[in-house]
Amino acid sequence: MGRQSKMVRLFFIIPLLVSCSYLPEPLNNPQVSMLGKKCNEQTWSYIWINKKGQNLTASEENCKIPIKKE
Repeated sequence: MGRQSKMVRLFFIIPLLVSCSYLPEPLNNPQVSMLGKKCNEQTWSYIWINKKGQNLTASEENCKIPIKKE
């Protein structure tokens, strides 16, 4: 393998590694809630990822309230 092909590989691999090292909140300190359907004011989901230590604003009771559509 030539020197040029190694440089091309590094050119593509290094940005990939750098971009994978940064995770925005809440993904850098996640807490996952997966027990049943939960809703907030805007959407619903079966899986919620929120910052560890913060209360999840989505709940099963909020699913009884119609979601606001704009």
